[in-house]
Amino acid sequence: MTPLPFLSPSVQAAAAKNFCIDDVRPYASGQDFVVALGTSQTFGQVVLRYPRSRFLDDGIDEKVDAVKLLKQEAAILSELSSNDLPVPRVVGMIEQEEGACLVLEFLQEDGSSLHMAEVGRLLRGVHALPPPIRRTVAQTEATLNETIAALIERRLGRFCAQQGRKFCLPSAKELLEILNAWQGRASLLHMDVRPDNFVVKRGRVIGMLDWSNALIGDPWLDLLRTEEFGSANDAFWQGYGVIDDRPPASVEIVFRLYTVVMLCLLFTELIPDAKAAKQAINRLDNLSAELRRMT
Repeated sequence: MTPLPFLSPSVQAAAAKNFCIDDVRPYASGQDFVVALGTSQTFGQVVLRYPRSRFLDDGIDEKVDAVKLLKQEAAILSELSSNDLPVPRVVGMIEQEEGACLVLEFLQEDGSSLHMAEVGRLLRGVHALPPPIRRTVAQTEATLNETIAALIERRLGRFCAQQGRKFCLPSAKELLEILNAWQGRASLLHMDVRPDNFVVKRGRVIGMLDWSNALIGDPWLDLLRTEEFGSANDAFWQGYGVIDDRPPASVEIVFRLYTVVMLCLLFTELIPDAKAAKQAINRLDNLSAELRRMT
């Protein structure tokens, strides 16, 4: 058995025993999670998805329980699969004191291009479903609006202290008042719609991956984050289709700030990228000024 980085040998051994997995090897690695590839005599090729550490604490998120994230992902994937949305099948989960891992069906891409119109259609389908859970791990406060307001304030404070800069944004209490003026609907939100999180084969999406950032909230929060990521082009919007209701402009700005402040931290601290950081900071400047004019 080849030892896997960041994974307890006992957890790896339990996964191998319970699901008849052998030939396990590292496959991919992200900011918080690692993926290994193996072969199961029962389930075919599978992936083992597991965290780098039990608690994720990287400046953007604070002391997030990674095992809860894995359990959440299993629940979300199972519900989406039952509604015929393209996600990897859940094989099972191993949880021990030493760690945990989620075992999933392996989806093999073939290098086909990702069509953003299909991404838009799929996201519309996700948003149309009843939420599979009441709240997600990423909702750290009593309500989603409270979470958004508190995280903007905390993350902005960290960014300003780090960079020696000051941005004039409303307080968390004032941001919450803005957000509470909009009564959106409750949907499952992916919150990380980027090409890296879609597996494509023969020109079609066969897998929507990585639900660690998922929230239960109004679809506009997901859609505006996708725009700020640069993924929501014209084809995406054509695929998503017409939306009846749109939040007030001030709410939209706060939704966008939730993403932009995170990107400022990401590109200055966690994944340093001078060009991307400059773009995010300029965007923060512009949104801050626009919100000040409205309030």
